[in-house]
Amino acid sequence: MTHEKEKTISSSRVGQNLVPFVFVGASLAAIVAAFALANSSYEFETKTKGFAAIIIGYLIFSAVAWWSGKGYLPPFGEHGGFSDEQIESRLFSIEEASTYFGGSLKSSDMFRLMSSRVDDLVPFDSCVLFMVDRSSSKMSVVQADGENARKLKGNQSSLERGLAGRAQASGMVQIDRGLTFSDRAFADELVNSFNSSAALPLAKNNEVFAVLQLFSRSKTAFDGNSITLLEAIGERVTPMVLRSVSFERNISSALTDPLTDLPNERAFFMIVENQIAEAQRNRDGRPVSILSMDIKYFNEVNETYGHATGDRLLNFVAQKVKDQLRQMDFFARASNDEFLVIMATATAEVAEEIVSRIDNEFIGCRFSVNDTQSVQVELSFGSATFWHDGETAQVLLATARERKEQTKRTTPAKVLWFPKEYVN
Repeated sequence: MTHEKEKTISSSRVGQNLVPFVFVGASLAAIVAAFALANSSYEFETKTKGFAAIIIGYLIFSAVAWWSGKGYLPPFGEHGGFSDEQIESRLFSIEEASTYFGGSLKSSDMFRLMSSRVDDLVPFDSCVLFMVDRSSSKMSVVQADGENARKLKGNQSSLERGLAGRAQASGMVQIDRGLTFSDRAFADELVNSFNSSAALPLAKNNEVFAVLQLFSRSKTAFDGNSITLLEAIGERVTPMVLRSVSFERNISSALTDPLTDLPNERAFFMIVENQIAEAQRNRDGRPVSILSMDIKYFNEVNETYGHATGDRLLNFVAQKVKDQLRQMDFFARASNDEFLVIMATATAEVAEEIVSRIDNEFIGCRFSVNDTQSVQVELSFGSATFWHDGETAQVLLATARERKEQTKRTTPAKVLWFPKEYVN
């Protein structure tokens, strides 16, 4: 914290500490007045009115003192009670988490750790992390924790909407009681149960790249004096989010084919090992099959029209195959023109049905190699099923590839070229 922020927190705590003494003084004064009135020589009716006046006066004074004392609440709102040392210790715990785990955790694990540390300082009922995408002028909730987390995650809004939009635009912490801004970014049913919200902008090089938004059921959470602490939290959370994003990108690059954006062969083996482990635990009820396929005559296309055309053909085939797979299937690119598929819960019969569906999609399919010519696209297939064809990923893949090569040996070699004017 800066010296200025520490001074603000300290002065607010001094004011807060004076409030109990004011209440004690007022209570003693009321007791003394009541005692003096009781021992006076006034008429009973006069004493009764006097006691009523003392009670009413005490209640009014207490109410005024309590509302005045609200301005001296600790900077984290109604959930206070921490000393300056405890606040610093908990802020340091966020820094520690960022230093030791920020560069080695997936974003979902990072967010759970981060939200837990933030909740220790500023209790909330739900929180979300918006990532800013300036190319589309939108913000998307990429992580959520707490109440309605599953429904909140994945929501999108334009950059200027809601409390998060204000925080993104101003680069400053925004607090809203009543959710007059927040409910514009979310459907009413997602935020109706909340009564307060705070949005913390996370910035790199003076540009906001994300916004952490907290929600509370309490009407008095995130008061104006909490801004100082929320700013301190935002400063410490920022490097944690940045390191996690960088870690995810590195992992993604290591497991992604840069040409097609499909998972690569390394990712294929990671997934298939998990699928085989599941199948081993339940051989009869959890089948799994794998499929190897490649493009017939791909080398001829590469040699005749160059690698740029070959790259376009790979993406063309990848998209058409992907459209024919089930949602649960894992589709990857291996080396050269080979593609691999992990078909979870698929028996040999189901695998054949999927192969047939893909094969039918390419009947009569032609790919334009240039303005005047196109080539007919055909694929070769080979599949294998655990445990009928093997019990390890290596054996299953070798079997699938061998079957694919067998189909090539029984198919006459031909490349059909079509002048462009006959394609349409």
